[in-house]
Amino acid sequence: HHVAVDLALGHAPGGVVAADLRDVLAQERHLSGARVVAEDGGAVWCWGNGGAGALADNYYVNRATPVRAMGTAPMSGMRDIVAGSSRACAIDADGGLLCWGSGAYHALGNGSTISRSIATRVLDTDGVSPLNDVVMASLGAFHSCAVTDGGAAWCWGHNHQGQIGNWSGIDWPTPQRVSGAGGLGVLADVVSLAAG
Repeated sequence: HHVAVDLALGHAPGGVVAADLRDVLAQERHLSGARVVAEDGGAVWCWGNGGAGALADNYYVNRATPVRAMGTAPMSGMRDIVAGSSRACAIDADGGLLCWGSGAYHALGNGSTISRSIATRVLDTDGVSPLNDVVMASLGAFHSCAVTDGGAAWCWGHNHQGQIGNWSGIDWPTPQRVSGAGGLGVLADVVSLAAG
């Protein structure tokens, strides 16, 4: 917690100063051995364990000081961030979901099991178009979930214990709607979700 306090005061490890991290800590999340923070302006910074690309800086190395997370460009305008085991995700201003780090069991939702060292868009069920209108996300050990505007619940990744909620028991490379009670229909009007 010492680092979080330093950041809140405008000081960061390794000499990164308030000019780089002004209005810091709208959000802070923890990965396995790494930290992810988002500024009020939506820039995302990561440091710590860079294994599996968890720092989104296009490398797979550890960093003792914050580095700016990258997608196709430095990430900015992010509304929220979430972190799980060896990966993290951010919701952009348009409701798109970008994830990076370990791709084990399809946990990044981009149709692949390859780990990514830069943020990549979570794809819709078709595996081509991006999942849109995301209002919240949650990451489990090797599965991920999101809620879209209107209350639809989506999950993807590891499913050996039914984590996806679609009665299949098989891993899913892209988001699938969470089934309703008894496998009938789909969950609707979801207001909160924890992947656990």
